[in-house]
Amino acid sequence: MVHRPQKPVIWVTRPQLNASDTMRKLADLGFNPIAAPLMTYEWQVNTEDKRVCLKNLEVDGFVITSQAVFAAPWDDVSKDKIRSKQIYCVGQKTAKIASEFGCEHIIVGPGNGIALAEMLNKNNAQSTNQKEICYLTGQPRRDSFEKTLSKELFQLHIQEVYQANYVEEMPIAIEKPWQSGEVHIVLLYSPQAANSFMACISKAKHMEHIIKDKRLLICCLSQQVADALKNDRFLVKVAEKADEAHLFALLSQY
Repeated sequence: MVHRPQKPVIWVTRPQLNASDTMRKLADLGFNPIAAPLMTYEWQVNTEDKRVCLKNLEVDGFVITSQAVFAAPWDDVSKDKIRSKQIYCVGQKTAKIASEFGCEHIIVGPGNGIALAEMLNKNNAQSTNQKEICYLTGQPRRDSFEKTLSKELFQLHIQEVYQANYVEEMPIAIEKPWQSGEVHIVLLYSPQAANSFMACISKAKHMEHIIKDKRLLICCLSQQVADALKNDRFLVKVAEKADEAHLFALLSQY
């Protein structure tokens, strides 16, 4: 176990719009978190005033697997339409943000897009009417939800709301702490973030004092994230389950 500083600095790599609860929890645990996202969002606006609009789409409900959808610059008509319909989402955090957005009819699915699609298939297996739903999503993404959803039970529309772009240069917020060797822990949430992290540090200066004695702890949400690092220069730990509670459990070992 490495020597623990009084308030270890943690680089929180998740997008800013997802980071506020994470930052607060880490501070409560006695850490010094710094938000320096490795991903930015480009909104897929489609109106003259640079808003995201659903146009004339009329559906029974919306599928939302990313919290980023609620941060998009929606026009007022589209906001009202989303709020008035059934929302099918993944995870309690997304459901909480949906509620804060103003949605009242929320069904929470387990795990991921595949599990949500399987739940929808099961819950509607006896239905005689095909439901029309819209998947509000973005790029990059896997197509596992639409492949799993029953085409007999659902007519699916897809509207891409954002393009997620991973950075390849060290974020300004973390550059000075990194160069001075003050960063003790990095939290990585996705394989893409791991790739972005490696791209950033490959161009950064002052690596030797960080690599030496493996003093930098990398906490990964899953084994897939850890595998994406493709190196043995750091002390890497993987959460027992792919959720933030188990990711934070790794910090007790620091």
